[in-house]
Amino acid sequence: MRDRTLLQNLRGIVFYRSEPGGKVTAFGDGRELLAAYTRADGTVDVRAWLDAIHPDERLDYLAFEARRQAQAGEFTMEYRVRDPRSGAYRWVRETGYVVITKEGQVCYDGYLLDTTASKEQERSLRAASDAALAASRTRGEFLANMSHELRTPLNAIIGFAELIRAQAFGPLGQQRYLDYAEDIRAGADHLLHLVEDILEFTRSESGGSELKETTVSVGDSVAAALRLIRDQADRKKLDVDVDVVPDLPHLRADERKLRQILLNLLTNAVKFTPAGGRVTVSAYCGDAPDADMVVEIRDTGIGIAQKDLERVMEPFTQVDASLSREHGGTGLGLPLSQRLAEMHGGRVELESRLTVGTTVRLVLPAIRVLPSSNPTSML
Repeated sequence: MRDRTLLQNLRGIVFYRSEPGGKVTAFGDGRELLAAYTRADGTVDVRAWLDAIHPDERLDYLAFEARRQAQAGEFTMEYRVRDPRSGAYRWVRETGYVVITKEGQVCYDGYLLDTTASKEQERSLRAASDAALAASRTRGEFLANMSHELRTPLNAIIGFAELIRAQAFGPLGQQRYLDYAEDIRAGADHLLHLVEDILEFTRSESGGSELKETTVSVGDSVAAALRLIRDQADRKKLDVDVDVVPDLPHLRADERKLRQILLNLLTNAVKFTPAGGRVTVSAYCGDAPDADMVVEIRDTGIGIAQKDLERVMEPFTQVDASLSREHGGTGLGLPLSQRLAEMHGGRVELESRLTVGTTVRLVLPAIRVLPSSNPTSML
């Protein structure tokens, strides 16, 4: 009685047959699925059950049964069977095995579990994943196309503004025109940088961006990035201090992407530091064989609230989302730098306090640090 009670309350269906081709008895709380395929004596009508299996899986099921009987092993198969209550097909997972008694009797036992819900959930998750991938691919293609379309006229605007500013075909006669030409060039150059950021982020997000590794001097890369932000720092009268350890080892890295990371981080530091402030750039690497390479950029800027530290690492996120915000940009500087660092196996670390300043560290793994020392840096 206790065994029967236990079997009747098991999840799913448990079945056994006393011999090949013998009667099948079933227990468990899923017996309703077998109700239409059960004889008056309570045993399962095997022929009716086979007819209820979906035609696409019926032959596989017969082969499954033949293997179980021939090899006396355990086999598991998923297939669809028609539910007599609704007429719809339901997914079940059947595990069957052979038991040989002490008397030598061969019994074919097993159990069935209804897996329809998990199948539907799996199908829904797969559909959602496919939709997300399609949306991401569409967005990437759109951004890439738009970036290309914007870059072409922007390059022309920059080129013509440069010609006017240089008075290549004669004097303009008014200083104001020269100032306008400089404003046009600066504005177009700013837009071009934003477009390049969007394009690079799109490539890195879609996996289309690859590393072109060479031997790189971190000191030279820092110097190259500093040259590009020097005018902006001078206009704000910022003190820019550089502390790069002498004989810093080379890196195995993508030089263009490394410089882009440094330029993004330095641009942020200069942008968010009020006039008269200070930006400090340092680069160092420990002596141990497993020491990482670290480039640290500290500023005395406006800082970031603790609650916003994670948000600023999300793409297209601005902490100040108002239309009248003081500092422009796409919100891609830090997320893009993080992506490019991760492509190198590294990371970007961020520490900040409101009104005190921000420290950003680019950490590149020891595996990218080469044992030889750098030549004299451009710094």
